Formats: sequence, C-alpha cells, structure tokens
Amino acid sequence: MIKNIDSLPDFTSTFNDPRIDRRATKFLNSFTQSRKSTISKVANYFDEQKAYYRLLENTNFSEDLIKEKTFSKCNSNSKGRHLLAINDTVDFNLDSHKGRVDIDNGFGLSSNSTMGFKLHSSLILDAQSLFPIGFSSIKIWNRPEDTPLKNKRKYHSAKIEEKESIKWITAMDDTLKNITNADSITFVGDRESDIYDVLAKPRNSNTHYVIRSKADRNLASNMKLHTHLLNAPNKFDFELCIEGDIRKKTKSRTAKLNVKYENVTLTRPHSCNDKTLPKLTNVNVVEVSEQTNSKTKVYWLLYTTHQVTTDQEALQIITWYKARWCIEQIHRLLKSEGLEIEKTQLEKADSIKKLIVLGLSATLIVMQLHLAHSKEIEEDIGIGFDKEEQGFLQVLNTKLEGNTEKRQNPYKQEELRWATWVIARLGSWSGYKTQRPPGVITLQKGIVKFYQMFEGWTFSQEILVGKR
Repeated sequence: MIKNIDSLPDFTSTFNDPRIDRRATKFLNSFTQSRKSTISKVANYFDEQKAYYRLLENTNFSEDLIKEKTFSKCNSNSKGRHLLAINDTVDFNLDSHKGRVDIDNGFGLSSNSTMGFKLHSSLILDAQSLFPIGFSSIKIWNRPEDTPLKNKRKYHSAKIEEKESIKWITAMDDTLKNITNADSITFVGDRESDIYDVLAKPRNSNTHYVIRSKADRNLASNMKLHTHLLNAPNKFDFELCIEGDIRKKTKSRTAKLNVKYENVTLTRPHSCNDKTLPKLTNVNVVEVSEQTNSKTKVYWLLYTTHQVTTDQEALQIITWYKARWCIEQIHRLLKSEGLEIEKTQLEKADSIKKLIVLGLSATLIVMQLHLAHSKEIEEDIGIGFDKEEQGFLQVLNTKLEGNTEKRQNPYKQEELRWATWVIARLGSWSGYKTQRPPGVITLQKGIVKFYQMFEGWTFSQEILVGKR
C-alpha cells in the first residue's frame, strides 16, 4: 500500500514574500480544482483574475522554480523504490492565437508550420504498482520560424546535440539528477527513442531502459535483427485485452500474442556521429507479435538492459512498456479533453509555459484517481482530498448510492478508490461493476462537478454556522 503521497508542489516560503507564497499555492489549488486553463474560469472574481495574471507574469515565479518544486516533491516520494521514468513528447497548437500575441516574444513553431510549443516530460511511476508519483524531467521548447525542413538541414547526419532527439538523453540526465532517493530507475520510451546514442549511453548498475525498436539493426553476427528473430523459437503465448478507442472507431478485443526473447549484440551504425560510443552493445530483446494478419495487429520489439531469461521476466518487460499509456493520457488531459491549454487567454510565451508545467501536476491527480480504481490500488484518500472534502464526499456518497447492493460503493472510506467511485458517479458513470470502468474523461467531468458543488456546500455551511 502506498501512503501519503502529496502530488502538488509546495510553494510555501518560496519567495520570501508571504503574499506571493499564498497566491502561488492558491492558484495551483484553484487550477487543479477547475481543470481549465483560462484564468477567467480558474478565478472566482475579477480581482482574483488580476492577481493570477500578475503571478504568471512575475519573473520570480519562474518556469524553473515550478519545475524545481515539482521534481523535489517527486523525489521525496521516491525513497527506496524501483521507478519507471515514462517519456513522451506532445505538441501544443497555438495557431488560433496568431493575431493576438507577439510571435517574436518567445513563440515559435511546434511543427513545420504550426505555431506553438513542444513538451517532453518524464512521468515517474512506482514499478511495482504502476501508480504515478510525479515528474522528473520537463522540457518545453519550440522551433524558430525559419527552421528549414529536415532534408535541407542534413538532419540525419547531424550530431545528436544538434537534433531534437537530444531530448531523450536530456530526460535521462535530468531524471538521474532530480531523483536521488530511488533504489533504481528504468527509462521507458517509444520507437522515437530507438537511437544508438541512447541504447549505448553509459549507465550505472541501477539504471536500465525499455525502448521500443524502430530500426532493423545490424547484429555482431552480421545478421539483421528481424532476420535473427524470424529464425528464433517462440518462447510462450499469452492473451492481452485490447481496449477499443471510440475516436479511432476500434472495438475492444482479445489479442493472442506470441513472445520471443533473445540476447543480442548490436553494432554501432555508420550514421552515429559519436565515435566514443562502444562499437558493440549487448541488449536483451523481447518480441511481441499478434497471431493475425490485421493491419492493426500488435507488434512490439523491445530492447532492455534488464535480465530476460524466463517467461516471467519477459512479461514484466511487456507490462512496463504497456505503462506508457499513462503519460499519453496525461498529455491528452492537458489538451482538448482536459485543461484545454491550447485555448488559454495568456498572451506571453513564458506565462503559457508556466501554465503547462502547473498543468502536469493538475492532470496527475486525475490519473491517480483513475488508477486507484481501475488497478485496485489501496491508496490513502488523503493523497487527493483534505478532511473537509472527505466530509462532503461522504454526503455525496449517501445520495449517490442506490437501494440495491450492486449500487453500493464497495470500498473503504479511507481509500482513494472509494472517492474515485463517488467522483465517477458525478461524471455520469452508473456505478455498476458490469459497466466499463470509468475513464479519465469521466473522472475529469466528475471532479469539476465535485469542486463546483463543494464550493456551494462550504458556503452553505458557513451560513448555517453564522446563524447559530
């Protein structure tokens, strides 16, 4: 059981100015509760709006400071754990702001033709429970407007320090610098991180990776990796439930998968400019292939520095890679279906960057609610709700429970998943175990409604006390 993890960074006694300290803490709490990026929706009245704008424009309340507090909170929750550092990149499209902001004042391109920002973050999970703890690396940047296309700037032959791909190495370095309390850290990346500079990067015995293969690499045996695996024996089969995606119009299904695992030695490719890296790198590979000819079939080829000599160890690597969905959901919640960062009314690039960093902490709480319920994690309710909020949750729970046993909240009041059941009901989930478990968007809607109702309930309680 994981207890007493506080997700929000603490800004108390940060600025040596109690007014700014209180304003920063209040803004983050309000931002988390409202789940919206427009200040008019975060603030309750006009003077509060002005105060929040001033806070985000205050140079003392910097992006680096917010990151520092975020990483410090994550590190304090990491003691003695084996961690997963899940890495991913997301674009923020701010094209709709072009006529309203000064593009020369810190703005640029998120892609070849779109104004915005890129965010690369490292989400930290407990490797055993897969429960999210915090963030260890956050990088926000954009491309200059006059950035030429890849083929014109000889991108593939450039040194990695001159490429955006350096983000994978930077994230590793930042994580090891910011998270010092963990027993060990495993970095998890998608196909974009399949770079020899990353695979062969020097590391200590407590640092590992699980990276999905993109390239059909050359082996020391003078054979291609895919050819080698084609001739390798299948080790075991297993079934994996694949959830449907309404946006992609796909249905849920059970995939039958073959698994192979081998130890191989990769050779340094000619395209690698860093000749100080070893010419040979020994890794374990785990291949997961669905037994179907469908175009949407599952096929993962994973590199790892972890030992893989048994079926159970191979399954563990697959489980850790599957945990990537968590950061994809975090990024999804930052955008159109959550905080709506791309709709922010802020006009300064620095202020929007601060909002993005704060948004990561806000969306993390939604994910914690979701995972506590869906993964049956016995997390303490205090991680997300204070005593007053817990009292109101009890009031709501009494009203939301049905008359039959099937409509009763099945969890203990001290558990976070008990609160998740209430929040999901507010988000229009039926409460029946036979129904699909509540997703992050349902919880997003439910928690917004909860805080709206909680504000009114608190006000009514104050009136009743005043009448006594």
